[in-house]
This record gives sequence, structure tokens and C-alpha cells, in this order.
Amino acid sequence: AAGASDLPHQKIRCVVRKADAVSDELYLLQVQTPRTNTLRFMAGQSISMTLEDGQRCELAVASCPCDGRNLQFLVRKRPGDAFVDALLAGRKGQTLLIEGPAGDFSLEEETLEPAIFIAVGNGFAAIKSLIEHAIAIDNALGMHLFRIDAVPHGSLLGNLCRSWDDALDNFTYHRFEPDATPSDVLKAVTGSCGDLSKSRLYVAGPAVWSKEFLSAAR
Repeated sequence: AAGASDLPHQKIRCVVRKADAVSDELYLLQVQTPRTNTLRFMAGQSISMTLEDGQRCELAVASCPCDGRNLQFLVRKRPGDAFVDALLAGRKGQTLLIEGPAGDFSLEEETLEPAIFIAVGNGFAAIKSLIEHAIAIDNALGMHLFRIDAVPHGSLLGNLCRSWDDALDNFTYHRFEPDATPSDVLKAVTGSCGDLSKSRLYVAGPAVWSKEFLSAAR
């Protein structure tokens, strides 16, 4: 597929394989499609997930499109969130329906320019998918990840980010606490990456935070 519009709309019934705790409220959910009906999607896209009881939620795919059978999602448990409560209560073995993909936040695969990834809070799911795809195609001259959230140090996601930094010569990783402002992060990005006009910038996070960051970066 050359773009999101080239992908068909798909409905696939999947099975939950496991849900690993990242923190007290964040879980990395892994679901599996049938061998004969894997999900075709582009890194950065999202799907609609429907549970057996009819509850529904939109989630960004947090895994690489190179494996359309084993899919990952980040789900956050909040008071009163009936969808996540039902999803985590059933855990392994329950079936659910995914529908999609949707969205045009995707990796520009043909460019050789360095890629700068800004992941704020739940935005890490889409950024994780982009990074894993970028690593798979090995096309960018450099990759720089700036992660802003409250996930504890030493978590599953933190260890993953450090493993990318350790294993890849062209990858750098920077971690910020959740109170970091867009201007704080922009200062670190320009200090590390230089002229942003010579890189591809991917920002995923709350709309207000992202808008302020992109406005200041122009």
C-alpha cells in the first residue's frame, strides 16, 4: 500500500493472548488474529475494538505492520472506564472484534532524512509502531525518540526504549517527566538534533500539547 487510502476496511475476530502491566494503570495488550486473516495496516494507524458485550473503543496499534497477526495496544485503566475494566477482567482467551484501520498518521518511508519522534502519554502507542516499522525498513539516517510520560523508570516500555538505544547506532533516546512543557522538550530536541527543517518530525500526544509544540517548532 502506498498510502492509507489503498488499504481495505477490515473486520477481524481476534483472541487476547496476554496483558502485561507496564505500570499500576497502563497495560500492554497483545491480541492475535487468525493465520488466514491478518490485519493490513500502516504504522501509526488505529482500529476500533469491540468486546463480546458490545463495548467499543478506538485504539492506536502499538506494533509493527510487519506482523499483522500479533498486534499490540496500550490500554490505560481509569476509574469508571467500563471498557478497560471488562477487557482486563477477561484477559487471556477472550475474543474481540477489531475493525479498521483508520488514520493517516504514518511514516514517510521513502525519505532518508533523520526521524524525530515525540511521544506524549498515550501517544507512545502510535510512536512505538512508527519506530518499529522504521527499524524494520532501516531507511532513516537517524532516529531520535523523546518520550514524555509518568511511566516509572525500569518499566517494560522504558526497557524497550533503552534496548533500541543500546542496539542501534543511529538511535538516541531521551526521557522526560510528565510535567515537561512543549518548550522544555523543544529546547532538548533542537539541542540534540539541530535544524528541525532537515528532519521528519512525528508528534503524538494530547492535542493541546502537540499543537503548542508544533507551533513553537515552526
